Amino acid sequence: MSIATYSELQSAVAAWLKRSDLAARVPDFISLAETRIKSLVDIINLEVTVPLATTPNSDIVPLPADFKSPIKLWLADINPIEALDQFLPESLPYNNVPNRPLYWAVDGPNIRFHCPANQIYPIQFRYHQLFDLSDGNPTNTILTNYPDVYLFGALCEAGDFMFDDQNVVKWDAKFRDAIQRCSNQEASNNKLVPLATEFGQIQKRRFNIFRGY
Repeated sequence: MSIATYSELQSAVAAWLKRSDLAARVPDFISLAETRIKSLVDIINLEVTVPLATTPNSDIVPLPADFKSPIKLWLADINPIEALDQFLPESLPYNNVPNRPLYWAVDGPNIRFHCPANQIYPIQFRYHQLFDLSDGNPTNTILTNYPDVYLFGALCEAGDFMFDDQNVVKWDAKFRDAIQRCSNQEASNNKLVPLATEFGQIQKRRFNIFRGY
């Protein structure tokens, strides 16, 4: 059975439990498991980069459904791609003349640029993902890469609810094994990430013909 989405996870938990009368409780078991997972695993990959694009004559781009908080945004129409300066929405130096976007802000459910785009521009947007699974946020990095963490975590919570001590011992062992493998892999991933100071690497900034400096 594939376990790649919130819906598939619910189906898998129900199938393992073999208790149709607990179907309505499965989201609670998953939510309780998430609380436990958050305390045990540090996932750097909850930072993701996705491709987006502007719409001509519009100054907004809808945020991804799993967006939690922004990290960085680049316009990818030039090489190397250009990181745009982020503002608070109330401080965005707005201009209603269509042009190439240079500044942006998170404004409600959208990315808002300081001007309408004069054409389609490819975007690379890096952000922190939402962790909690839901119908509106059906997957995350942990479920994608380590579905057994969620499955056995939810089964442990279900076992506690049912006072099924025998299965809780078995499921908890599988959960801890899955957590350990997840933690080991993430620790290995983190070793490959170069350390950066608060100021980052000192680089000479290239002249940009669109920006004018």
